[in-house]
Amino acid sequence: MNMSDDNPASGSLGPTHNELLENIIDSIISIADETSKTSTKPPQEYYRIKGSGSDLWLYHPQHRTCLPVARGSEVLVLNKVDERGRVLCATQSDYFWVDPNELVRIGYN
Repeated sequence: MNMSDDNPASGSLGPTHNELLENIIDSIISIADETSKTSTKPPQEYYRIKGSGSDLWLYHPQHRTCLPVARGSEVLVLNKVDERGRVLCATQSDYFWVDPNELVRIGYN
């Protein structure tokens, strides 16, 4: 038994699945195009935490504790500096304060 909405005998009055999917994709492409045209924010450079091997324990401001961060992890520098000269960095899941001497610039990734 075919349960497809593409069948005109099914009694469906709305758009087919393919038409809906095409509309969604067109909307996403349109939004992405408009966003890229109006974005004035320059791309962010990536950095890597120096070294390899043991983790580097870094201060997480929200948890108010130190968390282990793997050396070699890619981070984004968020351009905020604390009173000790550390910069605020973010990974995909967390953010923390890092001594700038612990960072290696990778560039645009």
